[in-house]
Amino acid sequence: FTNAQLAGSNLSAAKCDNADFRRARLQKIDFSNSSLKGAQLESVDLTEANLQAAVLEGANLSNSDLSKANLRHASLLDARCVRTNLDHCSLDNTDMRCYLEQATLRHVTARASSFEGAFMEGVVLC
Repeated sequence: FTNAQLAGSNLSAAKCDNADFRRARLQKIDFSNSSLKGAQLESVDLTEANLQAAVLEGANLSNSDLSKANLRHASLLDARCVRTNLDHCSLDNTDMRCYLEQATLRHVTARASSFEGAFMEGVVLC
């Protein structure tokens, strides 16, 4: 799926563990209830994506744009989010125990989410 253009596709409840989506255009994609464990999502456009209840454990989301994405009830345990844009995301009840170096989290909601043990060096929060 490298460089794929799947914008607006419905992949809800898909099993995409270890899939390679690097540099793909996935705006407004529906990955709700999907498993993306260990997926390569580096430099991916995921603006306005629906990742509600998705499992992104160990995934690489570095340099990706997840602005306005829905990550409610998702798990990003041990995911890499280096220089990832999470502006205007909904992170309610999300497991954010991940590597967030230089990530941007402006105007997010994160009710009942866990950031315990997350690596957050250089993170922009406001």
